[in-house]
Amino acid sequence: MRYRLRTTFRVFTTGLITSLGIAVPAVAWFDGRATVCESAHAVLEEIAEAYDVGDDALGSEMIGCGDDQLDHPWRYDAMSPLNNFGTDIHNAHVQPDGMYHYHADPVAVFENDCTTVASASPVIGFAADGFPVFGSCITDNGSIRSAQSSYQLKDDGGPRQDVAGYTTPTAGTGDISSANYDGQFRGDYEYVDGAGDLDECNGMTVDGQYGYYITPSYPWVLACYSGTPDSSFNPTETGPPPR
Repeated sequence: MRYRLRTTFRVFTTGLITSLGIAVPAVAWFDGRATVCESAHAVLEEIAEAYDVGDDALGSEMIGCGDDQLDHPWRYDAMSPLNNFGTDIHNAHVQPDGMYHYHADPVAVFENDCTTVASASPVIGFAADGFPVFGSCITDNGSIRSAQSSYQLKDDGGPRQDVAGYTTPTAGTGDISSANYDGQFRGDYEYVDGAGDLDECNGMTVDGQYGYYITPSYPWVLACYSGTPDSSFNPTETGPPPR
């Protein structure tokens, strides 16, 4: 059974990092939820607002990430170059309340240039289901390369198809780039078994150990949980889960 992302995973680092609004020695908290967007904490988030949700003009929405929008097909992908999320060199930015959070590879947590490293990426954290989260670099027949996602644009990037109950994004409406599956939305992608190294949740088993991998393309981090998330990882209204 695959579980949708609802909770957090922990990323262990070697320095002092302010996360979820709290300075914690050697521990950074990154959110792997696909049910929220701009929360009140510093987190790693995979998605953003949804098309035609709320009172904002079409193509310029600011909300749409709650549980009631979990199945919305047109949720903006925060890491798409077609969306102006203003992320910095660490794939992060500051939200309106001043909290700093990530949307993808945090960059400084591990050596992410797989052409220059001598070994596979280490564990950088643990997901709420207990499985480790690795950096991007893997060993392949004695060489090091980046782990590849198995997600691809639908219909080779062809025109978006209507989804019953939802408004289909159209080119030129607000900030909508095109009417094609171009990656501006998470729903532009589909999982293709065997297209890359990783499974539907962006994980795989290496030497008997299953884990998730940070990837340089969609879905960037976890896409779902392969195991059962533990409720102890749920963030609180005022901060991260208890250590």
